[in-house]
Parts: sequence; C-alpha cells; structure tokens
Amino acid sequence: MHGIKVNIMEFTDFAFPGWVRCTFTDVHGRQWFVEEKVPIVTEEPLDERSVYPADGVIAGQIERSAFDDNNREIVTINTELPWAISAEDGTTIFEVYRDQILEWDHPGKSA
Repeated sequence: MHGIKVNIMEFTDFAFPGWVRCTFTDVHGRQWFVEEKVPIVTEEPLDERSVYPADGVIAGQIERSAFDDNNREIVTINTELPWAISAEDGTTIFEVYRDQILEWDHPGKSA
C-alpha cells in the first residue's frame, strides 16, 4: 500500500475513534488539509494530550509518475482508494514528489 506523508497538526474531535487534522504540500506549493480518523493516519494512540505535530500517512493508489524539468519524480496519487480519504474541499487526486510517498503495511489493509 502507498500513502502520502503528512503532518498531523491537531486533535479535532472526540467522536470514536478520535479525529485529527493533517496537512501536506503538493508539487505546486499548495497546502492541503485532511481531517481523518486517528487509526487511518497513524498507529500511534493520539488524543488531545498528544504532542503535535506528529507524523502520519494518508493511503492512496498511485495512478502515474513523471519527471519534471529538474528530473524530480512527480507522483499522481488518488486517495479515494482504499478508504475514501479527501482533502477538506473534496479533492482526492494530488501531485506530490516521490520522497513524499511511503510504501507501508498498514494494519487496516485488506488481506
């Protein structure tokens, strides 16, 4: 599974299992915000007393990659899959640099 590295900025809601607000910046310099359930973005048991910012990941499916004029790899990732994650404005497709992408074995991953 792939995902975008994010900074978890704050705990936002006590509704089970707890919600946090995350941010990342795309290749165009736009800062995006995502509010999501704690266990979807981190294995850490974050709550209102946790220290922020914290590291997190939002899962997504890589759709393509290309190189820019500086030979940096740009990855287009769709966060609609696997868990319908979207930015606060509903956006689900993002262009980020390869070093912002992680490949990891999330415990919520389908077998």
